[in-house]
Amino acid sequence: MPITRAVIQLKALEIAKDLNIPPTEFKASFGWCRRMMRRNGLSLRSRTSLAQRLPSDFREKLLPYQRYVIKLRKKHSYPLDQMGNADQTPVFFDMPTSVTVHKKGDKSVIVRSTGNEKSRVTLMLACLADGTKLPPYLILKRKTVPKEAMPAGIIVRAQAKGWMETELVVDWLKVVWGRRRGGLRKRRNMLILDAFRGHLTEPVKKQVKAMNGDLVIIPGGMTKSIVSGFKKCCISNAMDGSEDDVLWEEAEPGDAQPEKVSDESDDSESGPSDAEDAAQ
Repeated sequence: MPITRAVIQLKALEIAKDLNIPPTEFKASFGWCRRMMRRNGLSLRSRTSLAQRLPSDFREKLLPYQRYVIKLRKKHSYPLDQMGNADQTPVFFDMPTSVTVHKKGDKSVIVRSTGNEKSRVTLMLACLADGTKLPPYLILKRKTVPKEAMPAGIIVRAQAKGWMETELVVDWLKVVWGRRRGGLRKRRNMLILDAFRGHLTEPVKKQVKAMNGDLVIIPGGMTKSIVSGFKKCCISNAMDGSEDDVLWEEAEPGDAQPEKVSDESDDSESGPSDAEDAAQ
């Protein structure tokens, strides 16, 4: 179990109680914890990690993607509650933090766990551009769904490997996306997904089309960069161009600013984008 300042403070209070030290005399404050760590040569240590590199053609992919989204928005005038983004994420049974209290100067920092850090389930999460969160869709790594009652508001499915596959994506479209406000009336909608192969199959595209939807696929390798907010995705920014600056607000100082996405860019004669190709 990772050791944090909070863990040290709680343990210190337990020891003080066993020694019959009144709480008025010893509170295990943050300042006490910091001074104790300094006296004993302890500090918060973190394991290192590698950052994901953006594809070399990042800007070439980003602009066509944004143009395609704006083109659809201008054509169909989706209300905010009919535009959404969904993605899967693994949820591990044990998720040890990368930070622990350890001796200063040690080259090896060990973070102990329960041994279940590789055991996981898959969770499909989605939200709409107006801030509405759709029910979570949980996939257990087993062949059948448990008979025990599950928490309300969570849709549970089972798959032998605990993965999201085409059949489950179609099921999610029916039981989650199709039941959002306006879904039963098949209001025109736009759904943005990443380039996971299970999102690109014909059954998924056919189901989205049957629900009067437009499928937009984020180009491969760009999920973390684009899905940093609905405005960054061009989903909820103003169509008059007044909020286009937000598209580039995370650019590093000194970087050349690429051309902004404007209404005129939708009518360019450039070929279809990766997002447009994947959705067709």
